[in-house]
Amino acid sequence: MNKNHHFSFMLLLPFVILFFGFIEAQNSDNLDIDLQFKDSILQINALYKLNVKENSYAKFFLLNPGVDSLNIKGESLDSFEMSGKPNRPLPYWKLNFDRELKEGETVDLHFTYQIDLTKQNHMKSNWIELNVDKLWFPNHNDLNNKFTYVATVSGLPKDYTLIGNMEAKVDASNPNKIVIKKQIPDMEVLILAGKDMTFWKPNAASSITFFTSQQTKVSVLTSMHKKVKQSIQLMNTTFGKSSPITDFRVVLRNTTREEIGFQFNRKNMIITGADYNSYGNLSHEIAHFWWTDANFIEEPWLNESFANYAMFLVQEQYDESDFNITYKSYSEKSMSAPSVGNATLFSDNSYEAYYIKGAILLKKLEGIIGKTKMLELLEFRVNEKINSTLEFLNLLERITDSKTRIVFEEMLQE
Repeated sequence: MNKNHHFSFMLLLPFVILFFGFIEAQNSDNLDIDLQFKDSILQINALYKLNVKENSYAKFFLLNPGVDSLNIKGESLDSFEMSGKPNRPLPYWKLNFDRELKEGETVDLHFTYQIDLTKQNHMKSNWIELNVDKLWFPNHNDLNNKFTYVATVSGLPKDYTLIGNMEAKVDASNPNKIVIKKQIPDMEVLILAGKDMTFWKPNAASSITFFTSQQTKVSVLTSMHKKVKQSIQLMNTTFGKSSPITDFRVVLRNTTREEIGFQFNRKNMIITGADYNSYGNLSHEIAHFWWTDANFIEEPWLNESFANYAMFLVQEQYDESDFNITYKSYSEKSMSAPSVGNATLFSDNSYEAYYIKGAILLKKLEGIIGKTKMLELLEFRVNEKINSTLEFLNLLERITDSKTRIVFEEMLQE
């Protein structure tokens, strides 16, 4: 009887997941955005459907102040202006309404503006990158607000190839009108496009696909593929067993590290460059696959420090010399860093705490409890979807003891 009940539940589980996904999408904002490329100018016409969560006469939206010819219209909208918000050093537009917006209602807001890509977005380097990091598209209230979207792209230069989020549905059957739909709420519209790009993998059996310039040397691609494959295999077979990477994409920007000095992760896709070809660079971004559900604003160490600890594991296995250099540098920088436990994304000098010092503390914790127990701890965190510091400390106590928990909790506050 119990088995039958279990079997019935397993049959229902996909529908339960779909139901809650539907509910989440229903409660989320929606963005319907039209993007038209005209030479080096990108013209944007966006309809943002705001699902009002609390009563107010004003709403705040994030949008890059570098856009041109901005105009915002909407029912009951009286005016809009640049405005700051406490503890958020970000470019906010304050939208003032002539009545109080009520919780539960939906308000349509129309944004029109344009972006000069030669000034703002690396068009000179044969690469277009539009995402949340530069705030090119409107979003309500905060960086981590999630919304569904439909993006229509027209006029993309003929020698450019476009890709989007791997969870999005991209219809490129008409190259003059590419449609990107994201029904799972997300915090950004992700649009990447490069000149003379191609898809590459070493063989048909590989689960790793590169999106790269046609000019990238095969020797570089082969080298990077090896590092990505080994990094994924190590993580999949240790802490990532319950949620392994099975399909992965590596986007190599058609530009230089000097021009865009960072890389980033979007679940099972990393956006990087041919000049980031090292175990350290690649494994850090890959590792975010397991940690991105943590609150990156309030507790960023649960994402970045854990990605760096996973990077240490890969470096120790495949590039010990680089590990020694990195660990020494991080150890020195962590000495003057503020406490990890109090570091938010926007607190003073927080980067060296949540990015560097937290990774050193995790390595020290490994020294206390042993590598086997440490990997078990991380595996439990992945399996149980533990995404807060308190939950992590509770887990640590559960698989070790209260003394170890107290010691590590004190380390986080130092």
